[in-house]
Amino acid sequence: MTDTNISDTFLFLEAIGTQGTLRPPNGPFWISPDILLNDSALTNPSPAPGTSSGTARENPNPNAVGVRVHKGQGAVTGGGVVQVDLFVCDPSMIVPSKAVTVGADTITFAGTGADKKLMRFADWVASSDASKPDGPGHKCMIARVYPQLQLPDPAAFHVLDDQHYAQRNICIQPCVHEGEGGKISGAGTGMGADDILPAADDGLHKFRLLTVNRARRPAVAVITTRVNLRPAAHVVKAASPVLRRFEIAARPLTRPPRRMGFQINRIAQLDAQRIGRGGGSFKLGATLVPLRPIERPEVTKKLTLQPRQQVAVTVAADLRGLPRRRPLFFDAIHRDSQGRPLGGCTIVFFLR
Repeated sequence: MTDTNISDTFLFLEAIGTQGTLRPPNGPFWISPDILLNDSALTNPSPAPGTSSGTARENPNPNAVGVRVHKGQGAVTGGGVVQVDLFVCDPSMIVPSKAVTVGADTITFAGTGADKKLMRFADWVASSDASKPDGPGHKCMIARVYPQLQLPDPAAFHVLDDQHYAQRNICIQPCVHEGEGGKISGAGTGMGADDILPAADDGLHKFRLLTVNRARRPAVAVITTRVNLRPAAHVVKAASPVLRRFEIAARPLTRPPRRMGFQINRIAQLDAQRIGRGGGSFKLGATLVPLRPIERPEVTKKLTLQPRQQVAVTVAADLRGLPRRRPLFFDAIHRDSQGRPLGGCTIVFFLR
């Protein structure tokens, strides 16, 4: 449902590039092109927070964050003053009360013409505490824009249904500087962690992620993994910094792998305070979706989650025979029993 506290109809954030105000979005809504991290539009050295810059060059600052705000034809109430908020959350607790504020400031849209502006926040330094919403692991950034005189819903982020919200999923990974003697640590451990698993002898490359039922009653979850042979330009752009680091061309592969699929491991019910937290023991079940020769580049499994139960989903693909140094994009999507998307993740595999 939309945020009924925001009556504005002119401001919007794009969930998917070129789709404008379309809600619910048709595609991977979890990589909004309007939430910017280390983007070429964010110049270095940093401009003052709340200002924009027309310089588009490579930004070496990994802590640069910003939000691009669009306005359609019309005048924004309150003299055109717009509040721009950026949060980061644990994926199991995407609500304002559990979010950490990355930035909050105002910009002004004068006149009635269509326009867009970039809000550049102060550089963001994430926490190293895995128990925090902005600590290591898979996290969700949420942007929200609205006329400053209006008060948004304090209880929910309306990412799927309201044009004033957008989401971008990230992975926070603590690192050490070269020469400090340590090694780069993983993206969190235990509950709430996503793990890259090394390729086995069978040629399968794997990536493991978690999903959770936070409701007080059993819920049906429909998990789909599909090959995205035509990822949107902003999706490829989001992956480009990592691809460049490994000298991988930002030219996605256009043919699927030999085999793909995923394994689902049920995790024991957890105390509510431990959902999504680091650490904690869990039991692995025997539910398995076998890999098989691909006919359509998509595999779907329906399962029922008990209250406060998590499952680990291990996505696997056989990359043998595919060109090296070219990325292959996958989307992992979690839907409810009615087909409504609840969350997702974009995974990029490549052979070096």
